[in-house]
Amino acid sequence: MRFLSLFLAFFGVLAAPPAAWAGPYGSGPFSSGPPSSSAASSAGSSPFGAAAAVEPISINAETPAKLKALLAQYPAVRVKMGVSPGNGHQDAARRMIERLRDLGFEGRVQLVYADSNAEKLELLVPGFDKTKLDLQIVNSKNLGAVEFVAESKAAPHIKAERMPLGLSAAADEFSRGGQNGAFNVDTFLQLQPRRWAFKTSRREIRFGDEKPVDLQHLWNLGSAVKSEPVGEWDSFLSKELALAPPGIREKEEGLKLLLKQNADLLPAYSIDYTGHPDKILSEVMKGVKQAAADHPQRFTKPILLPVFTEFKTETERAATIAAMKDLGIEAVNVKAADLAARLSSAKPGEILFVEVGKVPPAVFENIFKEATLPVILEGKNLTNTMVDSGKPFLNILGNIDDIKPELFKD
Repeated sequence: MRFLSLFLAFFGVLAAPPAAWAGPYGSGPFSSGPPSSSAASSAGSSPFGAAAAVEPISINAETPAKLKALLAQYPAVRVKMGVSPGNGHQDAARRMIERLRDLGFEGRVQLVYADSNAEKLELLVPGFDKTKLDLQIVNSKNLGAVEFVAESKAAPHIKAERMPLGLSAAADEFSRGGQNGAFNVDTFLQLQPRRWAFKTSRREIRFGDEKPVDLQHLWNLGSAVKSEPVGEWDSFLSKELALAPPGIREKEEGLKLLLKQNADLLPAYSIDYTGHPDKILSEVMKGVKQAAADHPQRFTKPILLPVFTEFKTETERAATIAAMKDLGIEAVNVKAADLAARLSSAKPGEILFVEVGKVPPAVFENIFKEATLPVILEGKNLTNTMVDSGKPFLNILGNIDDIKPELFKD
């Protein structure tokens, strides 16, 4: 109990970290929703309940060493990776494990993932084999050794070993009773992206008796993740793409060209979430074109629109490119041989659609942080990244319940 109190408090402290750390980090998994009346009723005598008396925890220079010593008492943790349309929930799990390693955890990590997440893991974790659903151990620089096993093959491994702690970094589904037993853990801690699920009880901890305790008081906290600014893009891209799958590595030269241009950058992601990416992008681009026409003094450079959406069907992709052409916006693939010529010939105020698709997480985030025009997005993880980095954005779902807590104090 004391361990978990210190564990969660430490994340909170690092949400306002020293200069060497970036935070609060919006797309990190360690946070929850605002206080609610349900917290008191579910708290009982646990120190996690909003109404319970919590022993003051002193955070000082010795805390990291103390935390590492406490973590050393736990030989293994089991992680449940959630599913999502994009890569947000999967990346949240990756970040959570990375954060555990940063804090000094040296024990085993066993990650159980939905079979459908295998292809995403290949991109997120260099060395992961998407064709191998049974248990595989992947050793990487930031995550250490992790045991990955697909849900369809996980039952024997879960049954064979009970672990003291289960973790989940992001999940859309509500937590259900019996999960401790099903996951064969003593305690299960459900975490969420910062300020996510603020109207539900999706963030909680379940102890051995399966009694849920809400963790709404972690609402504003985000995990602090080491963030090193990109010093030189060419070397950064070479390093990050070196271990990516072949189809991703082939984008390296195009991305280098893209980031060398003297142009406005307007990245877009998840434009296909509604099922009509052509309509979504058309409406936004009409506004951008009108703004460029009305304010030529502002739009003195070409406008590059790198789209990181991996279209679900060729029909969606073709419809989107056709819709752009109807607006006078040409499209080019990031791997195209004539990309350099197309970029250099673009005129001030002219929009060029650059089809990029999937890239490694570090490349994705840093390109979005380079945006000079409002980012087009959908989803909580990227919304928080943009808010925390001070960048404007357009949430294409238009869901004020998703954005409001980021913009207003309530």
